[in-house]
Order: sequence, then C-alpha cells, then structure tokens
Amino acid sequence: MTSLYPSHRRPLPALRDSLHVRRVHGSATVFTALRAALAVGAPAALVLVLGRPDLAAFAISGALAILYAQQKPRRLRMGTTAGAAIALQAAGAMALLAASLHTPTAGRVLAVGAIALSAKLACDVLGATPPGGIIITFSSAALAFTPQQLHEIPGHVAVGVLGGLWAVALSFFGPAVPGPAAALEARAARGAGTVRGAGTAQTPAPGRTASPARRPHVRPHLPGALRVGVGATLAGLVCLTLGVDRPYWAMIAAAAVLQGPTVGMVYQRSIQRCMGTVAGVALTAVFVVAGGGHLWPLAIGMPVLMFAAECLIARNYALAVTFVTPLALSMSEFMHWTSARPMVTSRLIDTVAGSVIGLAAAMIITNRRVVDGVEAALERVDHAHTVLDRAPAEAETETPNPALHTARAALTAELAALRTAYDTARSEWYLKSLPHEAVQAAEHTGRQLLGRQA
Repeated sequence: MTSLYPSHRRPLPALRDSLHVRRVHGSATVFTALRAALAVGAPAALVLVLGRPDLAAFAISGALAILYAQQKPRRLRMGTTAGAAIALQAAGAMALLAASLHTPTAGRVLAVGAIALSAKLACDVLGATPPGGIIITFSSAALAFTPQQLHEIPGHVAVGVLGGLWAVALSFFGPAVPGPAAALEARAARGAGTVRGAGTAQTPAPGRTASPARRPHVRPHLPGALRVGVGATLAGLVCLTLGVDRPYWAMIAAAAVLQGPTVGMVYQRSIQRCMGTVAGVALTAVFVVAGGGHLWPLAIGMPVLMFAAECLIARNYALAVTFVTPLALSMSEFMHWTSARPMVTSRLIDTVAGSVIGLAAAMIITNRRVVDGVEAALERVDHAHTVLDRAPAEAETETPNPALHTARAALTAELAALRTAYDTARSEWYLKSLPHEAVQAAEHTGRQLLGRQA
C-alpha cells in the first residue's frame, strides 16, 4: 500500500500532557511491584549485612532481570527472566572488560553507545517492551565507569548471576499484569460481546487468529535503535568535552527519552525525565541528609523506591523517575561516592544535557518507519473487515456463533491498533505523507460493519 495522502501532523504534546496521571485498574500491579522490590531489596540488604557494599551494583544488575517478566503469564516468566539475566550479564561483562583495560573515557562511551543500540534493537525485535533496552543500557553504563581490575571480573559477574537466579526464582510467584496488547484485546473482547458463557471460553485470542501472521523483522526497528545509539553516544561525548569525568548519566538520560518511537513522544519523555530527575535528586538529598552524608539510608530504602516506581510507571513517567532516580544513584554512585553536593549538581546537569541531546537526535534521525506501521495496520484492518463480512450473522444461524464473536473482537482490536499507530505517527518529525483519508475510511467502514453484525 502506498501513501498518497498529505500529512496531518499533530503538534508536540502540551506540558499538561506530561503531568497527566493515567488510571490503572487491578491489583496485579501491587504484586508485580512487590516482586520487583523484593528482587532488588534482598541482594542489596545481603551485601550490606556482609559488609560488601561494593558488590551492590553487581548483585542488583542481575536482579533487574525481574522487570522483563512483569507482564508475562507464569509459564513464560521464568524463561523470560532467565534470558534477560543472561543479556544483562553479557552486556555487563563487556562493560567491565572495557573498564578493567583502562580504556579511554571516549572508548567507554562508544562501547556503551554500541550496547545501547544493540539492546534497543534486540528488545524491540523480540517484543521485550517494556522496559526495553534501557535497563541493559543503564546497568552497562554504570559498570563501564566502575573502577575494575581484570581478575575481579569473574567474581563480579558471578555475583550478578546470583542476582539473576534470585530474580528467576521470584518470577514464578504472583499473578501477571496484562500488557498493553493483552489489555487492548480484553477491551475489544468486552466491546464485541465475546464473553457470553462457557461456549466462548476456548475461542482463540482476538486480534490474532483473524489477522495475517506477524513475524518479527529487524528493518522496521532500525531507525529507533539508531536513534538510541547515536543519541547516547553524542550525549556522552558532549559531556566528556565539557569536562564531565563520568558521562554515563547523560547517556542514560538520552537513551531513556529515546525509547519513544517518535519526536512527539521523545519530547514528552524529555520533559518528564527532567521533572522527575529534579524531584528525584531532591528526594536523594533528603536520604543523604538523613544519613549524615552517607548513602546507607538510600540503600536500605531501595525496596520502597522500587515498589513506588513500579506502581507509578504505568501512570506517569515523571512520577516513576522521581523514585527511580534515588535508586539509580545509589547503585551507580555507591562505589565512588564522595559527597552529596557535587553528585546532585552533576546529575542534574547530565540529565538536562542528555535529554536535550536525545531530543536533537530524534529530530535529526527521523523514524519514517512509523508510516509503514500505519499501512500495515490498515492491511490488518482490511483483513479483519473481510473475515467479519464473511461470518454468518447469528440471526441466520439462530445459535450463538463463536466465530462471529471472535471476528468482531478481532476487528475491534485492529481498529484500536490502527488508531494508536496513526496517532503515534502523527507526532513524528518531517513525515512527507500519512494515509489520513485511508485511516478515516477504514474506521468508518469498520464501525458500519460492526453495527450491522451486532
């Protein structure tokens, strides 16, 4: 399908959009937050009790694998967590190797940039979002600038592996929170009336059987990965030029805001990142003052911070960053802590610089693949139209028709996915064309067909 229609670009999000707090239903979020808090808190407490706070970063880097399985069913959580733990330790080992070889700071920046690009691409292709590649990038960036000797790497990686095994064990417990796709399909099923007794309980997941098979491809995800790699590397090099000795915080900020697929989303995340970091640094200062200039209270408060961040991440990114910032600082600064004031000042400057550079990278490297996403969504809607149009109405069969309900749910889900893809593409920068009229026609036809088949 070829785009023949003019672009109807949406303006950049307003400040009030960054402050909007979304409503999240269900109690499963509390369970996943408790699971994440326990995954991070237990290793941190253990190394503190053993008198080895220098091992905290390595233990937590493995435990962070728990974040990749929060929205998976129980049968998939352990495998997903194990895969994430392996990826985290592999990337961390490369970062530690760069640190142990006393690689120049610019070389470490390039290495972390390459890891950020690879992590973003792999997570997008495999569907490991959220949290995507940012966790791997954060862990690797912090470890790349950690004082390290070559003979220490096996022991430190082993500590990370133990943290990963702890996360794998925890991933077995608790319910799963439905991810965005599952929630979308559930809403579609309710809207289409698929849940009408036990007769429809075994129908396939709506939105999947009625659509063509979707296999993961690398090319559609290359622009986003390139943005992250280039943006993180530029942020590190610019801060290095400005005299920052450990520019990894700016790299993390750039990589974090560039997780959004379009300029509009990157712009909004930049604002939220800066707001959250300012509040988070202030919260960090409270912990440090309470500890008499030390990070011990902050380390002890890790479970509470992780719990709050997990509960808020689906509601508002800025609020989540407020609690992520003290957690990240305690992990990345523990082994080379000096005093509070230089740390607070540096982190604020690095975050603003990284966010601005990340936004500039998003504006320079446009993601024209979002138009392909709209066109692919249009094709799936057309297919769902055809399937529903061919399904016999219940008035003709005089009995409940599970196939009809599944087709209705599939079309409802694909229409919602089309609207999401279109709204996302509208916030991209310098798109030459968007199938505006085609989207409107597909939505109008879909509503009419759903009305006839009601």
